[in-house]
Amino acid sequence: MADNSITKQLTSERDTLREELAKLETIAGIREKAEGAREGPDILNEAMEDQAPIGIEARKQENEDYFDNRHDYVRRHIRNLYFDVQDVALRRKLIEVHRSVTENRSKLVEQGVLEAQKELDAGKRKNELLSWVKAGIASTVCIGIGYAIAGKTGAIGGALFGFFPGQKIIEDATANARRNYDDAQRALQAKQMLIQEFELRPSYFIAAERLTGERRLEFDLESAVSNRAAIRNRQKAPEL
Repeated sequence: MADNSITKQLTSERDTLREELAKLETIAGIREKAEGAREGPDILNEAMEDQAPIGIEARKQENEDYFDNRHDYVRRHIRNLYFDVQDVALRRKLIEVHRSVTENRSKLVEQGVLEAQKELDAGKRKNELLSWVKAGIASTVCIGIGYAIAGKTGAIGGALFGFFPGQKIIEDATANARRNYDDAQRALQAKQMLIQEFELRPSYFIAAERLTGERRLEFDLESAVSNRAAIRNRQKAPEL
């Protein structure tokens, strides 16, 4: 419940920050261009729509390249738009709120990982416990019915009779627990991958630019595409 309240709070903050950023971009006269930039380049969008069937690994790399190029495109255009704003105070405020939006998104993803991990752990324990509880209930009911009909002899027979459906319940519950665990594990891995992707893609603005409102040209050179290429080259490099 506490984790859920944190997510709700972060989501509320996200919505407030987005509204504030939209107002600031409108005041600066760049809202329409900023929204257009966030849609990404048409050539990349068309390429994704016309994808031909390829292998899983090749598709994964192709998707990574698409989102890396899209990030760099949007980042470059947003930086150009913001630093073209002549009012330095407004420019600083734009950068400040934009950085807050990015930080909020990172917190939401990190919170999602925490919740997914807890759900994974709790689901595993709950399903394992339920499998034994259900089996115990089934056997007890069968023993009770046998005893009511034929006394102690019936109770023994009922116990034997209850063993088999009890085993079936255990098997079904265990299989269900396994499926739930696998689903939760995939969900956790997907959220963890989001964090890795965020770390790979450079932020739009750095703290120094927020403080001064002045552009750091060296930060323009940061790129998700180049960061990805460096990682792939390290992975291909032979071990010494």
